Amino acid sequence: MAEEYLGIKDAAKYLKVSISTLRRWEKKGLITPMRTAGNRRRYTVRQLDDMLGLNTQKELGAVARR
Repeated sequence: MAEEYLGIKDAAKYLKVSISTLRRWEKKGLITPMRTAGNRRRYTVRQLDDMLGLNTQKELGAVARR
């Protein structure tokens, strides 16, 4: 089964974050997109689901610290 790839706009929508947030995460090394021959970012749904897990853990940690 082939993996599904999303461009940066669709990936940001999927994660419910801004495009600039996604780029910031890339600069920090939190997510590494594949690059096309035209140098466009492509993210796998699996990568994005992993990021959703990280976001949920951070939110839970923030709630626990309050």
